Amino acid sequence: MEAGHQSRLRAHPEGERSPRNAKPPTKKAGIPSLQAGEDVNIANGSHSAIYLGNGLVQNALNPTLGTQVTGLNVFQGGYSIRRIL
Repeated sequence: MEAGHQSRLRAHPEGERSPRNAKPPTKKAGIPSLQAGEDVNIANGSHSAIYLGNGLVQNALNPTLGTQVTGLNVFQGGYSIRRIL
């Protein structure tokens, strides 16, 4: 460990240590304004789904498996939600 390394670290909210210039953890936001039947796209870098309402989304899996309806809770990590106007 190089000299002065400890001084460049700061305490992380969950008790871990991270570089001083690290971004704070992303906070999850609720989606209270989504309405059933709205054209919305829920996506990350490798997947996309359509919001159906009542916390459900339709996923296009692949040509063999087709589509699947799941709850929003299966989406882990960072996703964007965009209304299609």
